[in-house]
Amino acid sequence: MMQRFNEFVLRFPKSFILAIAIITLGMGYASRSIRMEPDVTQALPQKIPAKRLYDKMGEIFPSKEFVFVGLSGTNLFLPAHLQTVWDLTNKLEHDSAVYSVISPTNISVIQGTSEGMEVHDILASAPNTDDQIAKFKHDLLNSDLALGNLLAKDESAFGIMIFLKNTADVKEYIKDLIPAMDQFDQKTDLDLLLTGKPILNYYVSLGMQRDMAVFFMSGIGIIFILLAFIFRNLRGIFLPLSVVIFAVIWTMGAMAILGRPMSHATEIMPILIMAIAVADSIHIISHFYHHVSLTPDPVARTITRATMTEMLSPVVMTSLTTMAGFLALGTVGAESISELGYFTAFGVFSALIISITWIPAFLAILKIPKRYRGKESRRHAADWVEKWGFFLVRRQKWLMPFIVLMTLFSIWGISRLQHSFSSVENFPVDHPVRFANEIVNEHFAGTTSFDIMIEGREPGDMKDPVLLSQLDELKQLALKIDHVGSVQSLADFIKRINKVLHADDPAFYTIPPIEARVTGSEWVEKNGGWVEVSKEYTVSGEELVAQYLQLFEMSGKPQDMSNLVDYPYRHAKVSIMINSDKQSTLRAIDQELTTYINENMNRNENISAAITGMAKLFLVVDDLIVKGQIWSILTSLLLVWVITWAMFRSPTVGLFNTIPLFFALFLNFAFMGFAGINLNLETLTISSIAIGVGVDYAIHFVHRYRIKLREGLDFDAAVPATMREAGLAIFFNSITVAAGFSIIAMSQFVAIMEMGVLITLTMLTAAFGALTILPGVFLTFKPKSLAR
Repeated sequence: MMQRFNEFVLRFPKSFILAIAIITLGMGYASRSIRMEPDVTQALPQKIPAKRLYDKMGEIFPSKEFVFVGLSGTNLFLPAHLQTVWDLTNKLEHDSAVYSVISPTNISVIQGTSEGMEVHDILASAPNTDDQIAKFKHDLLNSDLALGNLLAKDESAFGIMIFLKNTADVKEYIKDLIPAMDQFDQKTDLDLLLTGKPILNYYVSLGMQRDMAVFFMSGIGIIFILLAFIFRNLRGIFLPLSVVIFAVIWTMGAMAILGRPMSHATEIMPILIMAIAVADSIHIISHFYHHVSLTPDPVARTITRATMTEMLSPVVMTSLTTMAGFLALGTVGAESISELGYFTAFGVFSALIISITWIPAFLAILKIPKRYRGKESRRHAADWVEKWGFFLVRRQKWLMPFIVLMTLFSIWGISRLQHSFSSVENFPVDHPVRFANEIVNEHFAGTTSFDIMIEGREPGDMKDPVLLSQLDELKQLALKIDHVGSVQSLADFIKRINKVLHADDPAFYTIPPIEARVTGSEWVEKNGGWVEVSKEYTVSGEELVAQYLQLFEMSGKPQDMSNLVDYPYRHAKVSIMINSDKQSTLRAIDQELTTYINENMNRNENISAAITGMAKLFLVVDDLIVKGQIWSILTSLLLVWVITWAMFRSPTVGLFNTIPLFFALFLNFAFMGFAGINLNLETLTISSIAIGVGVDYAIHFVHRYRIKLREGLDFDAAVPATMREAGLAIFFNSITVAAGFSIIAMSQFVAIMEMGVLITLTMLTAAFGALTILPGVFLTFKPKSLAR
């Protein structure tokens, strides 16, 4: 079948060239509509309970996203500074994308009156006298919400919380907000900073666009230089480079057609495809010139036929194993990582189709320059790799001890490996997002949150005093845990109202009991007239809470509580702010909260409570890293073994092809352990990439080694012979692919930069394994299955 395919391409070369060109133009046109999606939560599948609950919060509560604005400076309570906060608050409140703004100058104050209570803003206008400022500061410091949320713990900064409507176009709002805040910052001597998930996503999106442009242009440049060095002629540069560019265009077009966006994970996909796509081209063209060098009067079509007859099978198989490695990323469970695997596999397949049609079609119709006829190109380099083969044969008794020593060294490094995920620390140290996050975490309640979602069976279930008491207990528990900055829930409002309605008596800053004695009055007939007398009543706590809420609804602003409870009072939310996004910190807090919820709240058959929020989703991502790493490695190794088993028709030979992969993986993880590089959402993809791409070197070596054995050479003599014919292509291929992958280290994101370093290292170690470890195994054990 493969021979017939070769003949078909060589029979109609111009038709295949035209067809490839037309498909590329169509895919290029389609790729114009591709979009960016920087939100890490979109990487999580809906089957994860915390993700479903996170999305459900957006349906129940009017605002899920918020931006934190910090204003720091000396002597915050100067009239000019308070006027600045007042003006900025008013400006932010009038944007159509904003649901509500909570600021030091508009925070709600609940006060008792002769008729019950009233709710009003803390300020009617910006204070400008000493008495007004003193009163404002007193009221602010005595507010339940202000300290840590709207006022820094050391009183060095004010905070403004902007809650965005769920229907708002968050990306467009942030795009307009940042330059507007920059202009505002220039008009005041207060230092302004922005943080929050929407801000983080905005800068991730900018970084992705920058990275993709740098990756693509640098990748083209480096591949061009390496191809020029390897082949030193136009066709040796043009043909592989066109395969690289076309494969990327086809993949981007496919993503756009299917409506899939570029994510933080898939931003590296184009450079992955570029580095991988060039590999088959190098092997085909290298063997083409090798045949030319052995033929005094070569004919282009005949040489191309001989080259493709020899190379089509290993090229197809190496592409299939590479695809298998990437397809294994589908087992990770994170949607963006799965899409990285699926679409990169499509890109590899595209490169395969282009390589076995476009390249031979051109080679068949282009004339062979006279300077290549009967002359072996790169003779000195071929001599060098052949000498390496002779060296391995002479030192073969030392190869197995060397392999064992490297394995033990790698195990030591792997034992030091850790896993962690931090979206903020992914930015450089001097990035404004990271700086703002550190300031807010140090001086305010924090930038990361756990959200506990409570759902009742019936409307009104959130008015239950027992549940409200548990919410209050949960708050007291959480505040004792390190790195918990603040806790907000419906219980805070009920406690405040209860205290206000009892003449601000601190003893009543509590949740009403299940049954409460209240003093009221009634009119009774006495001495022929009606008089009002006091009377005590027994009222259920739930009824009392309902009265409190009704009073608040009549007096206050509905949005004050709308992000903590829905107005049928069937759903409530507890928001817990954390001043760290370290995995170990979040894990400890999550365990404490989970224990309390399961032992208390979830024993009530009328309600259910569960944890979500960005902090919880970070932990979910971390869990996916551990499980996904294991499954992706096992799956990709299994697929590679099965494919190479089918290719060489021997399970043992298929197993030999995986040996360099184990060597490369062990060294990769060891390097991570010694260098302090954590496993994270980006670095977990490296293993599958290493397996899928690295096995190519082993396949080409084993394929050529078997040919030499079948030609009658013994195991020792076949090593230098294989090195001369396949080793040079493997060496040049690994250098080119590693150079292509090294461009990823130019990313502004720390994890992706580390990923670039690791993939580059892995490509080199995989090639070293194929050119050193694999011959060492063959020379030591001399497996008969290779000669069959």
